[in-house]
Amino acid sequence: MQTYAALGAESAIDAAEAEYASIRAMNHSTCGDELDRIVGLREASAISGLEDDTLRAAWEACLITRRYRAHGNRLLPAFQVRELLAFAEAWKTRVSASSVASRFGLPTYAIEQCVIRGHLIPTALSLPGSGYFFSKQAADRFCDETSLKQPAPHVATVALYDLMRLVSGRLKPWGDVLSAVALGRISAKLEPGDDNQLAKRLQIDESSAKDLIGKVAAKGAPSLCGLSSKICQSDAYEVLNCSATSSGMLDGIASTGINPKLFPLELVAKRAGEVVATSEIAKHLDLDPTRTSRLLSAARVREIVPGGWDRVHAFELINRATLMRDAQLSLIF
Repeated sequence: MQTYAALGAESAIDAAEAEYASIRAMNHSTCGDELDRIVGLREASAISGLEDDTLRAAWEACLITRRYRAHGNRLLPAFQVRELLAFAEAWKTRVSASSVASRFGLPTYAIEQCVIRGHLIPTALSLPGSGYFFSKQAADRFCDETSLKQPAPHVATVALYDLMRLVSGRLKPWGDVLSAVALGRISAKLEPGDDNQLAKRLQIDESSAKDLIGKVAAKGAPSLCGLSSKICQSDAYEVLNCSATSSGMLDGIASTGINPKLFPLELVAKRAGEVVATSEIAKHLDLDPTRTSRLLSAARVREIVPGGWDRVHAFELINRATLMRDAQLSLIF
């Protein structure tokens, strides 16, 4: 079996090898000679508890040393048991972007934005096209209360959740705001509570945060580069500033899968730029959804999808209503 090693080997990518180099495979209940043994794919799968396809893909991507064994005239993947066990342990403890998002009650694209902004560092142990993964330690440090720059007593704060609800018609700049908070550019404090309520617990300097959001919006439509091409249904509703009761907002956008149901991010972002939900308009007008729908219909605002109205015309109506209300209040006071 040791003749496998003589067939040559290509080292793993440095960043990937560093992820599991410190794991001591000797902790496993096997002797030293066994750990140095070279095995083929099927035995490697049995030893590591990883699927054949996963190991082959990791081997092809140089996430683990590319050793070879001969099978007739062919060279097939082979693995050193010591390295294999360390790799498998690191691989199994990775946390996906969607898992981090679920833990902190955020949309998955918010976590991906944090990666793009350099706030969250992904592990190198991921296959091409599989999305971002993180070590458990990186996920645990995602929102470290001890690193926050506390706001001064006189500074007005706003919950991150409420702040993001103000962003309409586009992907929300979660990554920009969270990165600014992590770097101390915007002061913030974390109220007590569960991890999955992070967006409601994180109280941010309102003026500085709104200023940042304005600067981000001035740059134009946010880039989708580096984000997953598909998002789950709940994240799609978050982009559209609505809830599952406004399911018509996704009409006409083809989905794949069942649990989770996935929608193309590009089409959801396009829909957000064109359509606004009844519930969002109702909040602006301080009316219930039923009266809001009647008002929009009477004003001949086009309903593009069930419960979704032409954004430009709807906001023209909102602006007129706001001006009239402000004028009436000025007469009273």
